[in-house]
Amino acid sequence: MPNHNHKEAFCLMWYGCPCGHRERIWNSRDGVTPFAMSCPSCGEDTMHHIAWNLDQYAPEHTPHEGQRIWLGYTLDEARKVAKLRVELNKVMGREFEGNEEELIERIAQNIYSNGEAPNLRVVDF
Repeated sequence: MPNHNHKEAFCLMWYGCPCGHRERIWNSRDGVTPFAMSCPSCGEDTMHHIAWNLDQYAPEHTPHEGQRIWLGYTLDEARKVAKLRVELNKVMGREFEGNEEELIERIAQNIYSNGEAPNLRVVDF
C-alpha cells in the first residue's frame, strides 16, 4: 500500500448498526472518516465502522449507484451547510449577534477545515 497520511485512505470499509443495517462505504480520499454516524435504516446515531480487519485498500474503486462514499467538502458546499445551520437556528428562535454573513463564513470555514472534513454522499449517476 502506498504511503498515505491516514490508514483508511482509499479504503472500502464496513459500517453496521444494531438494527441490522450493514453497508460498505468507500473513502475516496486520504482523510479520516467518522467512526459513527446516523443509520439510514433506523435513523439512530448507532451505525459504526465495524470489522476493521476487512477494510480493503481500493484506490481504483468505481462506486455503484446508490453507494455512499466519503468525499471532502468544497468551500461552496460548506457555505451551503453553514447557511442552512444558521437558518435552522433562526427558526428555532436563536438569535445571533453581529453580521450574519460573517457568521456563515466562520461556520463554513470550520466545516470546510481546509478540505479535510469528511462529507458523506450517495452516488447518483
